[in-house]
Amino acid sequence: MHNLSSFVSSHPFIVAIAVVLGIITVIAILKKMLKLMLICGLGLAFAAGYAYVTGAKLPKSSAALAQQVTDQLVKAVAKDLPEDLRAQVQAVVAQKLAQGVHPEVLIQVLREQLVSLSASQQAATPAYFRQRLEAALRMVGNESP
Repeated sequence: MHNLSSFVSSHPFIVAIAVVLGIITVIAILKKMLKLMLICGLGLAFAAGYAYVTGAKLPKSSAALAQQVTDQLVKAVAKDLPEDLRAQVQAVVAQKLAQGVHPEVLIQVLREQLVSLSASQQAATPAYFRQRLEAALRMVGNESP
């Protein structure tokens, strides 16, 4: 410790260089944070403007948002299914979203399973199709996001 203090006292220009580098670093960090805040603010302004112009209704609560995401997932994935199977898919999607499964994982797994089921549907009975779909729905969420 004594060596450091004697070195600094005998070489003050090194302290000046360290202070200047520290100030430059702080200014660079502040500029990046300001840029990030500006970009996020502009993004929020554009999103709010788009919602205002299109008249989109924003969900009032997280439950309404979860229901909206569930409806969109079921609409995208299970549009060709019979109504009773679509209701079952909707219930499982809502349950998996509540468990924290990422929506992209749900979409990917459900689409893969439904495509393979649709390909085998011509040769299968409705009971077999339902059994395979229920097994696929139980499997959803066991994958890592």
